[in-house]
This record gives sequence, C-alpha cells and structure tokens, in this order.
Amino acid sequence: MTKYKYITACVLVLILGLLIGYKSVDPALSFLQARGGSGGDVAVQNGPWKTFKGLGTPDLNPVVKAIVAQIGLGALTAEEAIYWIAEKDENSARLNGKSRYTLKFNGEQLHQDGGFWSLSVYGPDHYFVPNSAGVNSLGLRDDLLINPDGSFEITVSSSNPGNETNWLPAPESGPFSLTLRYYVPITTMISRPGDTSLPTISTTQNVEG
Repeated sequence: MTKYKYITACVLVLILGLLIGYKSVDPALSFLQARGGSGGDVAVQNGPWKTFKGLGTPDLNPVVKAIVAQIGLGALTAEEAIYWIAEKDENSARLNGKSRYTLKFNGEQLHQDGGFWSLSVYGPDHYFVPNSAGVNSLGLRDDLLINPDGSFEITVSSSNPGNETNWLPAPESGPFSLTLRYYVPITTMISRPGDTSLPTISTTQNVEG
C-alpha cells in the first residue's frame, strides 16, 4: 500500500466515522489492517512483541497514526518512550483470559537512569479490565519479588496464582493484550529495537475447552 493509498484510506475512515458514528472506525481500521495497511514498513517485531518506528513524529505512517488515535490519546517519541504490544504468546497463540501466562524478565535494565518501565493489561476495547485486586499494571515502582541476579517473573492470569506481589490480573475470559512501556529507553532499544532482549511470554495453563 503506497503512502497515497494510506492517506486516502485514513480520510475514508474519518468520513465513515463522521457519517455513521464512532463505532464505524473500529471495523474500518480492522479492515485496513487485514488488507496490509497496518504500517508494516514501520512495524518492528521482537518475539511476541510489536512496536512502530516513528511514533510521536509528524512523518509517521498515516494508518499507524489512525490506529494510535483509535486505541490511545497519543504517543511520545522513541527517545521519551517505546511502547511494546503483545496479543499473542511465544507460540503465536492469542492471549486469552482463560489461560495463565508467565513473563520472564532477564534483569537487564532497558531504560536509562531516571526512566522506568511498566506492564499493563488491556481488554479488546483497549481499556483497563476491572478486577477484584484493583491492579491494572505493574512496573519499576512496585515492590516485586526479584531474584539475586536481577531476573524476575510476572504471572498474568484471571485467578490469583498464590503470589500476589508478581501477579497482574487478566480478564476472566476472552482476548486481551499486554502493553510494555519503557520510558527513557536505552539507546540500543531506540536504534535496534528488534535486537532488544524483551521478556518472554509462556503459556503455563491452556485455555479450558
């Protein structure tokens, strides 16, 4: 899809939204992504995680701009923050609330001094999912259990795994996504995001039949 077609597609999405209403935008953008308009020229895949180059800049791919506007309030530049999104596990299976997942962080600091990281769970509507624990994200500022070598694990599941400290609640059922943010990331993540050692996402309990 050429840049001209991207721009045309974005204009069509805007017109549809104005004529039919906000709910027309979601299926329209889904259609564009399915047709290859997800900004593949700027997308960076790193295991199950994906980010986009050029976020927060005026020359960003028009369709990616539309997607960012659809699911969030905006984005910072890579020097300020890099956003990694995962909708699947290491085996390319869709994340689902009926499964339990383990994210393994190797302990490498991927943000510069003064920066921080956070991991959040979002439902299909791109909003936080209410849960009994009242927790929607974990990060550097939380008192997590960390191994002597700096590595640690976070469990993502709908039920309490027995270790609330490193537990990030997921929806009881249905698909969800994870967003991993690094604020003031290290320079190598900015220049070579695909080579960064990001946490793995392993399914430790399969979806119930």
